[in-house]
Amino acid sequence: MMRSARRRKLLERHPPLARPAPLAFARRRRYFHSPSDSEDGLHRFPDDREAVAGLCLARHVCEGATVAKTSPIEFIRQVQAETRKVVWPSRRETVMTAVMVLIMTTILALFFLGVDTVFDQVVKGLLHLAK
Repeated sequence: MMRSARRRKLLERHPPLARPAPLAFARRRRYFHSPSDSEDGLHRFPDDREAVAGLCLARHVCEGATVAKTSPIEFIRQVQAETRKVVWPSRRETVMTAVMVLIMTTILALFFLGVDTVFDQVVKGLLHLAK
């Protein structure tokens, strides 16, 4: 909820510029000013206000907004709390995933062996014709 309110405020402060009249079959884009090294100083985004809001939010954070600092002990507590929320795979799921990885790796190795063999024969044939 806090994010969407912040995005709304940022969009009110930094609205996209008005678009030029669309030409036939032209893609419609939104423009907004940004101090950048680009030639025209404009950044272009698709018709997605969320992308513009996200960039404006990122610019706001980078322009000097302070970030709350946590102590190392509090950080460890937060990490432990997040780790408890993780749903770890069962042993069976882990074994099945490992077997699938081995099978797919073997199939891809055989495929690339075949492709390499074909290219080897083509190059050898071309070199034989060149002699």
